Amino acid sequence: MTHTKGPWVANHRYVETKDKIICEVFGGNRKDALLIASAPDLLAALDNLARYADTCELFLKETHPGKADALRDRVTNARAAIAKATGEQS
Repeated sequence: MTHTKGPWVANHRYVETKDKIICEVFGGNRKDALLIASAPDLLAALDNLARYADTCELFLKETHPGKADALRDRVTNARAAIAKATGEQS
């Protein structure tokens, strides 16, 4: 599953790209619209951070095994959120 490529912009009641409306936000909650509009950027940033953490974990295993385990737990949570957002959740 792929999402509509960004950037997404919150304009009044709509979250949209330059070519299409992504969704309509009811109730006039601008903060909800801003959160929805930021979804592609948040997903990309979280994926990038999870990939970087994988590299860091390799170094931590050698010097700080406990911290490596803690990092792995957090990366697992991040990957679960990514899977939920991309529809890859089982």
